[in-house]
Amino acid sequence: MRTVTCPKCGHAFFKKTGKWFPVLNILYKHKMWEAGADGKTQGVTSGTVADWTPFDEDDGDSIRKILYRQEGYNMVDSEKVDGRRYFWLTEKGKNYIEYLEKQR
Repeated sequence: MRTVTCPKCGHAFFKKTGKWFPVLNILYKHKMWEAGADGKTQGVTSGTVADWTPFDEDDGDSIRKILYRQEGYNMVDSEKVDGRRYFWLTEKGKNYIEYLEKQR
């Protein structure tokens, strides 16, 4: 498997097929899974995730589509605060990323 590196924190991620795994793994590595009453403090916007991904062609819209799709699978949850949507991993998403990390 190939690895990609987060430009913000330097974490190396194993690149699976598609872009969904690095996106969810970035949420995991940045501890975006403990959202409670305030998603703004425990979540992250799709634009911020796009800045953290190593994919040059991605912007907030394409990352948002990935996050919405994963929200449909209950891997990600979101909350709209002050007109911006914040995303974080659910317990299912967190456990799945931990499982995949152990498989490498």
